[in-house]
Amino acid sequence: MSVIIKEGNVFDSDADIICHQVNCQGVMGSGVAKEVRERYPDVYAQYKHLCDINKDYPAGLLGKAQIISADNAFSRYIANCFGQNKYGYDGAQYTSVGALMEAFIYVAEIARKNHLKVAMPYKIGCVRGGADWETVKKIIDVTFQDVDVELWRLEGK
Repeated sequence: MSVIIKEGNVFDSDADIICHQVNCQGVMGSGVAKEVRERYPDVYAQYKHLCDINKDYPAGLLGKAQIISADNAFSRYIANCFGQNKYGYDGAQYTSVGALMEAFIYVAEIARKNHLKVAMPYKIGCVRGGADWETVKKIIDVTFQDVDVELWRLEGK
């Protein structure tokens, strides 16, 4: 069981769970989230529904992980990790490292219990969310002990 770094698109992984960070506003507008929305419309619909029913207090979703089957065969899952309440492109830090860690803990428990491999984007929560990669990487290393994890790095990221 280990954390390894791979080059390419996280969706090229054969992992059982693709884990990515989402906001609590029901918007998958960029990065991996946008690709999830385009590739898996049902995953997006379920995410949007959860955000809609929590619209009066969206921050209440922070730290949760919504794990949804990406296909009818239940051969791949998408883990929507609620690590940021709002989003923006102004260079501010939107990722709550504590919330992301809580979501990771849940995903790791599911993966460990069911012997599932997890893939996530390299620098999850850092590129658009503004978190410190060294901190997030340490959280991944500790949280996902005894779980096979792939961190996928797109060229130039």
